[in-house]
Amino acid sequence: MKMGVEFGRFDDEEYSAVDFIEYFKIYDIRSLPKQSQPLDELPRYGWVCWASDADESAKRSKIQLLVREITKWRWKDNYLVQFWAPKMAAGRPYLSTLDQPFAVDSLWKGLCRYRKYCMEHDQSLVDDGGKEEDIGLLRRVFIKRYPESTPDLRLYSSKKNALQDHAALCGLRRYMAFPVFDPFQDQCIGVLEVLSPCRGFMAYADFRTIELALEAANLRSTHVNFSPCLLSGSLRNLNISEAQRLELSEIKEMLQLLIQLPQLKLAQIWIPCSQCAKSSIHIRCMEQAIFITDEKKNDWNLSQFLAACQLHRIQAGNGVAGRVLSSTRKLCFCQNLCNFSMTEFPLAHYALEAKLTTSFAICLRGIHSETNLYVIEFFINAGNGLKARTHGHLFTFYCQY
Repeated sequence: MKMGVEFGRFDDEEYSAVDFIEYFKIYDIRSLPKQSQPLDELPRYGWVCWASDADESAKRSKIQLLVREITKWRWKDNYLVQFWAPKMAAGRPYLSTLDQPFAVDSLWKGLCRYRKYCMEHDQSLVDDGGKEEDIGLLRRVFIKRYPESTPDLRLYSSKKNALQDHAALCGLRRYMAFPVFDPFQDQCIGVLEVLSPCRGFMAYADFRTIELALEAANLRSTHVNFSPCLLSGSLRNLNISEAQRLELSEIKEMLQLLIQLPQLKLAQIWIPCSQCAKSSIHIRCMEQAIFITDEKKNDWNLSQFLAACQLHRIQAGNGVAGRVLSSTRKLCFCQNLCNFSMTEFPLAHYALEAKLTTSFAICLRGIHSETNLYVIEFFINAGNGLKARTHGHLFTFYCQY
């Protein structure tokens, strides 16, 4: 996987309040302070805007509330938040953010210029028969109903993500897109997009901010965990049975021994997603239950990968763990994860940054209850391959279950 466009910023300057209002003159500025305040006294962050002549509706009011709630707290990094809504013109569906609410944490020109570009470029939802990886990020999130994120927009190729290509030119790196639903409808009403000039994964407090904002607006997203817990060996507060908790504890003890092997960098356990438990196809969606890592082998990029694993669910067929789940085989090995596209492995960019290239996964049934399913995923240090001794330990682990 190679970098797309060369990264560059227009500049590091910010607009003045007067210039910002002129730049987005079709919008009403709904910033947090009272509108009667003099412009030179307005804060440099927390600007909320939406079109003054847009049609009012219950859905629009919810989106306005969602964006306003997100700006209530000062984020760790500068950001742009905007909403893409489905539209129809001449019988052709598309996503547009032209008259939708948006917010910027600062008046930094890179954020503002990307917002202006998005206002002028709709995203088609028409199925042109192309490959799934070529349909564009926003369309993919809207249609598949799964969030997508990257620590660095340059990791996308410009051919597949022209919009993200321009975002990188504007100096933006970190990217997240969430499908948004009305809780009373089984229908995606749009995509919430969050961008920042800082690379890496979002701060945990920012995830909590988005979660609270969705709750306040009576909206929801799917297949996402807004409360990651980066504590090795910790069994998170999952909605699981006592049999599952017991089996996970037993597997964890074995993994804590295996992780001492020099070649193993990380081991993690995936289980059927509790969020989809009522669905007849929930077994095709997995969430991370536990991860085991050696602190001596840990680093910043690995912690970013683990956070992404907790945020995202894995579908059958995605990545090594997903391929084990979707096949009749109980083992799967991949020599180079970099060969996966984002559609094949939604965590591909984070794995690349963490230098996780080789992966091995096995699928197990529970000892105490055969209805319980576990996918154990191992990541092996780059360049080491799978030596006979390590292979023997993994095979012994597999045979015991």
